[in-house]
Amino acid sequence: MTQSINTPVISATIFYFDCEYSAKTSKKVLSILEKYDMFPPSKIHIGKLTKNRFVFANDKTPDLFIQGYCEKDVFGIDMASGDSKTTPEYWRVDWGFTYYKNSRLTGSCKFKPWNTLTIQSTHGRLQNEVIEQNYISCIKDLIELLQPFYVSIDDLQNKLWIMEKANETHFAPGKVRTVYWGNYFGEDYCKLFDTSLLFCLPVHMIERINGGVFFTLSDSVLKYKGLSIDQLRNQIEKQLF
Repeated sequence: MTQSINTPVISATIFYFDCEYSAKTSKKVLSILEKYDMFPPSKIHIGKLTKNRFVFANDKTPDLFIQGYCEKDVFGIDMASGDSKTTPEYWRVDWGFTYYKNSRLTGSCKFKPWNTLTIQSTHGRLQNEVIEQNYISCIKDLIELLQPFYVSIDDLQNKLWIMEKANETHFAPGKVRTVYWGNYFGEDYCKLFDTSLLFCLPVHMIERINGGVFFTLSDSVLKYKGLSIDQLRNQIEKQLF
């Protein structure tokens, strides 16, 4: 789905491993999305299951969503509540599966690749406090379920600026060098970093989830930028990296 670069969007990306691609996982993800009003979508793309194009959602969409995660040769599910070109405020879910998925399903791949689940919402939607709280709660519930090794939450354009500033052209596990408005370091990352330092820093909120650490830099995801936020981000990066 084409996204307008002029529409301010908050983007959360969940990086996690999965070697089974079970329907149990997609059913639970679907349940969480439904709980926080991020399903059903207006349109959805599930590779060959929707003939490689976006289709309008119908009563078969939940079953196709569940099937898409398990189906061979389906490498992603992309859906949104509206078209960014015509809908001022919308949410979007983009679930990307590794191209090693087929070999994982047949048992021929020993490599352990990762998948990404990206949850986006326009700034306008998140100006409603309840919707913003639901957005963060949705991500935290998905962390509980998927047990990711890393999660980042920030304004999409600000994410790109932070990555460019750090000369981080792409994400590489084990080589994280940046801090965003919202961050989750899984258990493996916590072994690499002295995360006890985080509990001494003036972050807005910090908690342990699944053996990892989740923290945010301010009381609202819309307060992702500013002098105090940039200073705090730099302080944390110096402490951890």
